[in-house]
Amino acid sequence: MCGIFAYTGRRAPDVELLTEAARYAARRGPHAHGWAGPDTPPHRALGPLDPEDCRKITGRAVLGHARMATVGPPTLVDGIQPIDADGHLIAYNGTVTNPGDLAPELCPTDTIAVARAYARHRASGEGTRAALSAVLEVARARSWALVILDRTGQVLTHRHRLPLFRCTTTDGIYLSSGRFTPEATPTPENTITQE
Repeated sequence: MCGIFAYTGRRAPDVELLTEAARYAARRGPHAHGWAGPDTPPHRALGPLDPEDCRKITGRAVLGHARMATVGPPTLVDGIQPIDADGHLIAYNGTVTNPGDLAPELCPTDTIAVARAYARHRASGEGTRAALSAVLEVARARSWALVILDRTGQVLTHRHRLPLFRCTTTDGIYLSSGRFTPEATPTPENTITQE
């Protein structure tokens, strides 16, 4: 399964804590990795994530991903996350079995279908929670974890049976697919959280 890491806050992230969050995400996805944010230049590459590279991230919001290919080949560059759909960044861990119900156009990966569906709902005027709820109602998957960095700067999370941990500090909020610090706690299961 894939790994996710994220940060949002009032200032640049604590380098050590962000590196640890990325380290736990990296364990879950050997095929490709990437990160992006509104004030963080996008990075996308095939191959495993080297968490030490995340020390260069200085933006106040970032969403990162380590991919384990389950839909599409491991070398598929379009499958590198986070996926940008109309300025909304989405990182997903899991396998959607009905991507065609989310996006009528052919999508190279299931995450692209999720991202396009979310962006379509946001473009129609729905709020962040309503847009994510609409996507989750249609998507079929046994388990998942996802993080959205909406273009408004809001961060949304949702998980079902897969791990996603959260740690709040004076800097901001850190997320990861693994317990990256003793203070990290699981995000609520089957609940949309919004930061």
